[in-house]
Amino acid sequence: MRAPLKHFKSGNGQRAVLAAMVGLLWISAAYGQEQENGFRDDVAALQKDQQFCQVIVRQHGALHQNVDATELSSTASMGLAGRAEVSTSNSSYYVGLDTPLGFSMVPNGGNGNVQFKTAFSGSGATSFFSTPGENRVKLKRGKTDLEVNFQAKKLSGSFPAGQYRADVVLRCE
Repeated sequence: MRAPLKHFKSGNGQRAVLAAMVGLLWISAAYGQEQENGFRDDVAALQKDQQFCQVIVRQHGALHQNVDATELSSTASMGLAGRAEVSTSNSSYYVGLDTPLGFSMVPNGGNGNVQFKTAFSGSGATSFFSTPGENRVKLKRGKTDLEVNFQAKKLSGSFPAGQYRADVVLRCE
């Protein structure tokens, strides 16, 4: 159930979707213009002629539950963060996450009384650590590697057994 890695570019308003499932967190790009050519050639051409913020999904991640099934998280033991690479032509772009309001795939009763959180870290041209997803970060020119974490916490009771998916939007604007 892994989506193929795709390269995308466009001007402002880019977004990538991070999709989370218990046991599988996948990232797929949902915008822009798909590129069939090699990424490095595209970036070199873009740097000459255009302004850009390019997002490349690098890794799908995994959610894992805690012992009492009250939390599903990519930071839990056996969990795995989603990873993406963001390349920018200049320092006028910001990156941030949209935290989902609910699961897009969930067993009956799994969406009630749930609090969702996202956080992300960056290294490379721009470095930052464990920033809440709703806080935008200004990017410097160049390549920044992002690690994106997702957490769902049941405020009462526990999560019913089944598959869960949540769509976390990664924005580069």
